[in-house]
Amino acid sequence: MVLSVLDLNLGALEIGTLISSVLFGVTNVQVYMYWNQRFKDGIAIKSLVATIWTFETVHTAFLWMYIYRLTVTFYGVPAALEQTSWELNMSGFFDGIISGAVQAFFAYRVLAISGNWVVPVISWSGSLLQMTGTFAVTALGFRTNIETFALKYSWIVRGVLVTDTIVDTINTLALCYYLSKGRTGFHKTDRMIDTIILWTVETGLTTTVAAVVMLIFDISLSKTAMWIGVSLFQAKLYSNSLLAVLNGRDVLRGRLDGVMTLDTTRSGTQRLEISVVQEREVEMGSTPQSNYGKDSPRKYQSNFLDTKPDQ
Repeated sequence: MVLSVLDLNLGALEIGTLISSVLFGVTNVQVYMYWNQRFKDGIAIKSLVATIWTFETVHTAFLWMYIYRLTVTFYGVPAALEQTSWELNMSGFFDGIISGAVQAFFAYRVLAISGNWVVPVISWSGSLLQMTGTFAVTALGFRTNIETFALKYSWIVRGVLVTDTIVDTINTLALCYYLSKGRTGFHKTDRMIDTIILWTVETGLTTTVAAVVMLIFDISLSKTAMWIGVSLFQAKLYSNSLLAVLNGRDVLRGRLDGVMTLDTTRSGTQRLEISVVQEREVEMGSTPQSNYGKDSPRKYQSNFLDTKPDQ
């Protein structure tokens, strides 16, 4: 079956918007779960969740307006696909902010676990570069149509996608590395670490695969909207990855059932309480550290934010 021009353009945009809308529904559910569980997070994390949800709502509204414009206002006018669209450009603007913010959050997790600034600084620099590239794409999108943009500025898109892939990979590998170093020899503690590592790989892999698929489409089908179709829901993958990590803490709390309790990470402080045996409890101070004694429970330091909601 040979795909027509409409399939590769309008079809890709409609499917991308549909997937984005479904994922926005998932985002709403996850945000409700987050606030309902009343984690004792600091103002920074709560503000991040609220901001991400607000930006996702605006992002989704712009997509719906764009699809309405193509399928209703300009119904039966294929030339409308080639015209510049402020709705599409603005959705890309919020896409860049959301992606960069979530990447920065995961980079901060690396810092909280390891106490090492090198990887987070590299990751934050990459996120800033990605956001700058996305803003450039948005600005240029107001001046050119899809075909002209593909001929002159596709290198910017590819640079952004490569940067996205590198940052996500760095964050994922760094988190897995430092978490694996935190194994204590206690079965339930190590099992929890393995679970967090698995979740880290899953969330990192999702956004990385999306960026790679977009890169492939942009290179092989640069004059179509295939890569744009994927970009329409990429931000939702980042948002749901963030919320899955935050809400997953309650799942871990239920599994451990008193074997381990992780207290809160607040603005400017990290505090961790571990009770591997009922009579043995270790409380850690405000500065993230790693590599404690081989047989010490303090070797594991996840700073995985809260697993204990307000009572």
